[in-house]
Amino acid sequence: MSKFLQLAKQTSTRVKPARRKASHQPSVTLFNLIVLGLLLVTGVGYLVQVNGAVAKGYAIREMETKISQLQAQGSELKLSALELESMQNVQAKVDQLGMVAVGDLDYLTPTPVAVAR
Repeated sequence: MSKFLQLAKQTSTRVKPARRKASHQPSVTLFNLIVLGLLLVTGVGYLVQVNGAVAKGYAIREMETKISQLQAQGSELKLSALELESMQNVQAKVDQLGMVAVGDLDYLTPTPVAVAR
């Protein structure tokens, strides 16, 4: 075993040659910068899309409430029109305006007239 211990001591005391700096270091840094830039652009794009969707959601909700208000107003107007067209209201307006019932009607019959060219 002594041979193995001597061999182990010799290999551990050997001076290892200095490593050269990796030549691929600038490309890794460039790659990291590109990835970071893409992440930033993607994050900003995501925020813009989410913000646009939220704004459209609010606009849709406002339009839906406006639609429901207009539908309620239309129903009220239809009811009002039906009340005004009722026979009692029409008779009251006729009396108020002093209108008279029509008796016999005489219609005029047009006579054919020739037109010269």
